Amino acid sequence: MPAATKIPEKYKDRHFEVTTYGETYRVVLIEKNYGNNNRLRINIVNADDFEPIAVLTMNILDDKPGDDAFFVKTYSENEQISKELFKTGIFEKVDHPREVAWRFKE
Repeated sequence: MPAATKIPEKYKDRHFEVTTYGETYRVVLIEKNYGNNNRLRINIVNADDFEPIAVLTMNILDDKPGDDAFFVKTYSENEQISKELFKTGIFEKVDHPREVAWRFKE
């Protein structure tokens, strides 16, 4: 399996404030990997009690997001939180037929 994309060190343990469904949270991004192909899975957890809030990424098995990129779930329950996290400025969109391919800004 290829090496998985990682959360850059400068963003690990960094807290972000996001508002979703009328609630404001301090969140942290937790790095995991999808077991079937080792791609990056980003869990969003509450920075105060580490309760899970959402999984930012999605695993599209029949497509590749590109180097250092990942697919983001931007619909349904993730619609608001993905917009809020994109506004933090740590992500950029990747030139990909699927508009949900992102990467971390360096």
